[in-house]
Amino acid sequence: MECEYKILLEKITDLLESRISLQQGGDAQTVGICEVCKCETPNIDYLLAGLKDKVIELWQAYKNYPIKVDYADRYVRAAYMLSYFPYYIHPIYHVLNVNRNSILDKIEELNVGFLGGGALPELVGLTKYVSIQKKNIININVTVFDSTTHWNTERSSVTEPLIKNYYPGNFKIESTIVNLWDKKISVSSTIKRLDVLVLQNTINEATDEGKEILKMNLIKIWNELAQGAIFIIIDLNYAEISSFINDLSQSIINKEILQELRKDSVTNALPRCYFIQDKLFDPSREEDGLYPRGGARSYWSIILKKG
Repeated sequence: MECEYKILLEKITDLLESRISLQQGGDAQTVGICEVCKCETPNIDYLLAGLKDKVIELWQAYKNYPIKVDYADRYVRAAYMLSYFPYYIHPIYHVLNVNRNSILDKIEELNVGFLGGGALPELVGLTKYVSIQKKNIININVTVFDSTTHWNTERSSVTEPLIKNYYPGNFKIESTIVNLWDKKISVSSTIKRLDVLVLQNTINEATDEGKEILKMNLIKIWNELAQGAIFIIIDLNYAEISSFINDLSQSIINKEILQELRKDSVTNALPRCYFIQDKLFDPSREEDGLYPRGGARSYWSIILKKG
């Protein structure tokens, strides 16, 4: 298994057309900081320092509710992949590990959908969980329902290699344009085939008006899910999030609440990367968001579709 940050750094810098080359040289770790990889590419300092302003831009956006970020900017996406993506892998692993639903014990092929999936860190977490806890699943069919195509490149160039690093089975990722903020949403027929539907870190983008539209559309999508499907909701630690999830849970019908709303702090399972720690972050500028996160604090719930 390759170091996850080696994959991230090499693939992201490749997308920025300035590939660096890292050599993995063994298990070197100091107080949770991974120093396995060695780099002989002199431009790594310049590349990572050049993304600091984008990390600050993300930090400023994430401090406010609702969150608004221009992910059309590839440098913003690169900054996200290096500074936030790793910490959003493990919440769904934690959720599945805490609430082990029997649906995953009975199937060899898993059909899973992600609403507003973006770069899909949650898929990496799910496949990691399956590879460790549910070895009966040998095929995973993924459908991403998103309103834009901004993240397609990161999914194919970064997320897929990370999945292969964990999961030995077959998987396929398809994308469908679905705008969760559209009052006239058209619900894809693919929804009916899903065993699991995931909504992670999307509610936090909703304005007051957008929350009503999102709720209406999620109810429409829920109504199309097949009996026995599970709906996993995970989002950030804002008071507005807990209110929204509770309201949604009360509004949908034909349900069984497998996990009441709870809030957990999920520690990042990956050691901190030396290159990111030393060259992208800056301890003297913590107030600007230039520091490595210890994990993610999230609200989450799981709902089963009944007949």
